[in-house]
Amino acid sequence: MVIRQPKQACWDHHTDPKWLGAEPAITAILHTWDQRLRAHRHVHWVMPLPAEDFIHPFLLHVLPKGFQRIRHYGLLANRHKAVCLAQARAVLNLPPPEPVLKETVEDFARRVLGVDILRCPVCHEGRMRLVETLPRSTGPPGHV
Repeated sequence: MVIRQPKQACWDHHTDPKWLGAEPAITAILHTWDQRLRAHRHVHWVMPLPAEDFIHPFLLHVLPKGFQRIRHYGLLANRHKAVCLAQARAVLNLPPPEPVLKETVEDFARRVLGVDILRCPVCHEGRMRLVETLPRSTGPPGHV
């Protein structure tokens, strides 16, 4: 069942004259475990293709020399977004947006969770304060 239905779908797709219109050679690889030995059942279908058919979808995304991807340009491009949006608002006679107030973690936890995260979890009276900041570890303890 795990292999039969996907095989039939691949077969129907590739024998359709609208797509390949050919009888494909299919190899199924059933994976049951991932790298951490957790259950991870799925099937890979491997179909040999001529090199041109294999590389064609990738080459559709390669731009000719001298071209830049469109996503780097335009009104919302990160580099000039603030300036462009301000100019657009001016042209449209719109007021500037309300400034976004940055909320502290403590205020956020109080608002969303209803909890004061700086209150002592033991006595519920005192407030915790930063005493020391430990450097980030780059590996397990004792790792050099």
